[in-house]
Order: sequence, then structure tokens, then C-alpha cells
Amino acid sequence: MGIDINMFKFSVNACCRPWLTASFGLALIALVAGCGGEDGPALVSVSGTVLENGKPVSGASVMFSPTGGDERRPGEDVTGPEGNYLLRTTGRFGVEPGKYHVVVTKLPPTPEASGNSAQFQDDPFMASLSANGPGGGRKKKVEGPVEFTFEEEVSQDSKQVIDFDLKGKSTAAEKKS
Repeated sequence: MGIDINMFKFSVNACCRPWLTASFGLALIALVAGCGGEDGPALVSVSGTVLENGKPVSGASVMFSPTGGDERRPGEDVTGPEGNYLLRTTGRFGVEPGKYHVVVTKLPPTPEASGNSAQFQDDPFMASLSANGPGGGRKKKVEGPVEFTFEEEVSQDSKQVIDFDLKGKSTAAEKKS
């Protein structure tokens, strides 16, 4: 029981070849033209630094949520070691111009940052117990994330720098001028 390989071969008449070549060429041009173009509205590059009492905040979430009920999409990023962020919207850098409600969420320090042993880095439960120290039953208060809120307007300038200075541990903060 064999398969005849010749049954899978086909030939194209000489009269069809130019049309087939032209169709293939047009499909290739359409494919190339469709790639590389940016989908969606024009975005404004927004970057900045998040500081707390003058020191960079690493690992803070920065979320720009549009106000006014329009169809703009939110922009977000997480600060790097120097407290820097660069907003992204659906995989593209920047946000649309307009007014935004901004939430900067500062996470509590990890056990490693608190000076605890790294031996429990793969076990969050044991790390939290270790964070309480050798005092046995005495537990330290475990802090959760702290949110700071701002209202910002992104203009149509090509680039904007918006820095935030988180004052203390309140839920209200002032924008760094």
C-alpha cells in the first residue's frame, strides 16, 4: 500500500502564471505595508522619577488612568532601581494626551531588603515568619502596599517628564515641581 507522490503535483498553465505572480506580489506588498505601522492613536512619551523623601523608590507601580469617561487607555510602568519610569500603553511607549488620575503604589520592603536571610526567598510564608525575627511569638506589624494619588494632565508635547515625590506614608502626596 503506497502513496503515489505524483498525485500531489500540479501544474499551472502558462496563461495563469502572470496573474498568479501579480497576485503573490500584491499580497506581499500588502503584508509588508501592514507591518511596522503603529496601530492606534498618537501617544505622548511620559517618563519621570518616583522619590520618597528625596530617595528613589524602586519597584513602585505607576498607573495613569484616564478621567472623563472617554476611550483613552491607561498607561503603566514599574520603577527601576533609580526610581525611573516610562509609561506604556498596550505595548507601546506613551499615553494619549488628556487628564489622568495617577496612582503610585509602593510595595513593602522584601525580607531580603529588610536584612533577613535569603534562605527563604522561594518560600514567602517562611520569609514572613523570618521577618518577625528571633523574638518567637512577638510579631512585627506587616505593612501592605501604600498608594499615593495625583491628578495630572498630559499635553500634546512630544515628551513630558512628570516626577513624583511621595511624602511620608500618607495616601495623599504632592507632585514634585
